[in-house]
Amino acid sequence: MAKTPATPVAEMVRLQVPLVSVDVVLLTPGENDLLVYLRKRVKSPHEGRLSLPGTMLDGDETTEDAAQRVLETQTNVRGLYLRQLYTFSDRNRDPRGPSISVGYYALFPTAHQRPSAAPLEDAWLPLRDAIRKSLAFDHSQILSSALERLQGRLNYTEDAYHLLPERFTIPQLQRIHELILGQELKADVFTKRVRDALRPHVTRETAPTAGGGRPARLYQNPVGGKA
Repeated sequence: MAKTPATPVAEMVRLQVPLVSVDVVLLTPGENDLLVYLRKRVKSPHEGRLSLPGTMLDGDETTEDAAQRVLETQTNVRGLYLRQLYTFSDRNRDPRGPSISVGYYALFPTAHQRPSAAPLEDAWLPLRDAIRKSLAFDHSQILSSALERLQGRLNYTEDAYHLLPERFTIPQLQRIHELILGQELKADVFTKRVRDALRPHVTRETAPTAGGGRPARLYQNPVGGKA
């Protein structure tokens, strides 16, 4: 009986050639935390455990190309803000042998488009709950790194705006900051801190506030946002 040819991954494992992959942290605002998209693995290793969407590099594609391919084929969303996070290469991260993963994070203003490209069990979990779970590979560490990176970049990048709709209020922006930081902020202090920077983006429109209070001014998202 002829021997079945080894798959490329199996051959790489046999030769102890490091497996190179990408993993994508897809984040969107939730009620009390950011939500992260996870998928249940259907094959070994870590079959049945939740994991980040990811893939091995295909041919001569770049890691960014591979990350975009993951978003398009495994989450069914396109055109998201995507940033490289870190390279993870701990010798014990993959039970099959040497493995390198280039992590990315993608930000999405709403979860109304549920990823559904493949018939796999999926879940949107609060980010900090997911970090504490026993996920496949080192994906809990990847999530921790993504949260730390977002927190560190919060005050000098436009990351937060990629979690907001096309038009937003200052209270909505404050809520995004609170979700990322994991703590409440004083509204008057926050408003004073961001108002001048937002002045070029103010519109003539307002949004109703809870309880029938004074309507909140709407601002045009400087990065575009999603309707």
